[in-house]
Amino acid sequence: LRVLRSIYFPTRKVTQVPPRKLNDMFEVIYHRGTALVSIDTRRMVTDSIRFLGTIRKYDLDKVSNGIQMYASSSALFFFPGISFGIARKLLDYASGYINPEDRKTFFQYKFWELAMNTLAGKWQKDIPYEQSVIDRNIKDGDMYTPPGFVYYAGVTVTEQGKFSKSEMFLNKLTEIGEMYENDYVRSRKHALSAHLSLKKRMLSEAIREADERVDWLKQIGQKFWAAYLTGIKIQSHLLLGDLSGAENALKQGEI
Repeated sequence: LRVLRSIYFPTRKVTQVPPRKLNDMFEVIYHRGTALVSIDTRRMVTDSIRFLGTIRKYDLDKVSNGIQMYASSSALFFFPGISFGIARKLLDYASGYINPEDRKTFFQYKFWELAMNTLAGKWQKDIPYEQSVIDRNIKDGDMYTPPGFVYYAGVTVTEQGKFSKSEMFLNKLTEIGEMYENDYVRSRKHALSAHLSLKKRMLSEAIREADERVDWLKQIGQKFWAAYLTGIKIQSHLLLGDLSGAENALKQGEI
């Protein structure tokens, strides 16, 4: 509540600088949160709420990954659909601290904004996409934000009906996933592939994708994406008029 009050009713500019030890802790917490987001969502949420209350006491520009942490906290509200308005406020608050010269922070902010707009159904705008930005951030060691940006960009253009662009983003996820042998990226690739097949009404292909990947996703701890692919499988069966297939998929999807 104190965090929300500070963004809706700001009273004074915070100038306090966190001690170095605390800043190191913030750094670890941010990276741990990105790792937990689809593996242990409950812990990610409780950690984020607790430390967001601590971060608000300091000048956001002086907190290690402070802008990114505030921007990412918007997901606590937009991902479960609690409030896109509050999520927007958190993003706006974070954006006020971004240095125009800090391209990495700006990109990470744009990722969270794209994720929110995608889930809110705001698919009208073109996605500003530069492959060099994706490659540069991956080379800097960020294996969370760039693939996530590619995934949400792919979902957006799929919803726009721009399937050739969807294939481009799908190919990029495939490239990253195989080059770095990264299951996080591979899981997003399979999710986008199934989503694209569903929208193109390649329903048998969407079902096949789910059949091949759901058990694997559960094995690597990506239960959220296993449930997501199961949902696509259920939708595909329903569109085919196969009610028994949809019912069986629903039973198989119990996690």
